[in-house]
Amino acid sequence: MPGSKPIGSLVIAAHNEASTLPHLLDVLGESARSGRIRVVVVANGCRDDTADVARSYDGVIVEELARANKIDALNRGDELSDDIFPRLYVDADAICDVAAIESLFEAASRHDNCAVAPRISRRVAGDAMVRAYFRALSRFPSKSSGFAGQLAGRAIYGASRTARSRFVRFPDVINDDGYFNAIYAPSERLVVDEAPVIVPAKETVSDLVAQLVRVGIGNVQLESWLALNGGDMRRTEVLDMSPRARARRLIRRQLDDPWFRDEPVVALLDASIYAAIQLTAAVRIRIALRRGGDVRWR
Repeated sequence: MPGSKPIGSLVIAAHNEASTLPHLLDVLGESARSGRIRVVVVANGCRDDTADVARSYDGVIVEELARANKIDALNRGDELSDDIFPRLYVDADAICDVAAIESLFEAASRHDNCAVAPRISRRVAGDAMVRAYFRALSRFPSKSSGFAGQLAGRAIYGASRTARSRFVRFPDVINDDGYFNAIYAPSERLVVDEAPVIVPAKETVSDLVAQLVRVGIGNVQLESWLALNGGDMRRTEVLDMSPRARARRLIRRQLDDPWFRDEPVVALLDASIYAAIQLTAAVRIRIALRRGGDVRWR
């Protein structure tokens, strides 16, 4: 009801998200209007009408930043969220319902020293090579690929007041969720099964490769940042697998997989496409690192 204490705050750092943001804000609209959830959208460096779309929802707090920089947007979102916890950081293209958001708030409140993230699935609706890539990727058991128990790559992450107090501001790194993950020990990371979220996959090979390049450079940058500034922060296990290592590992696994024996042509084709995309990303990561390029928000 209006005037009641919010159950939490939610920060969306949005860059050119006018087409995707409405789905999320439609879900959150009533909670924002009633004050049940403090919803903050920080549009940064947008060339579309992301901010105007966000302002069309009553109760949503909106601010625009001229520069496209997710970290600046997250830090400004923290400021605009006041002292309302638990706090979630949500990708604008995350697909979920309000029950999933409330489950994450509840879990963060109940497990005061833990950080939380949702259970995710991917919506793959891209071209044939993209679909082949994700079919091959699905052959990785989540535990052996290092993803189980990770907060990164789940479109939403957050924490209670106590857990969030481990740092004041996000540092200037590309991999914000990897940084958040590194702050907490594996026993302090909680993946909430009652909070399912769908993450849309990139639909073209070029967009997929660009995403892999951004993630790869972000991982390298985060490792360097943690080595210099992290103290006893935990290195995120996802960083242990480069694109080239992922490609090699998948091919080895395919040879022992029943899928390869049952459908060898499809399995081999999918594995080859996966390896080609990963190796292309690896080459572009190396080139970008040599040039010292910045790939924020690409």
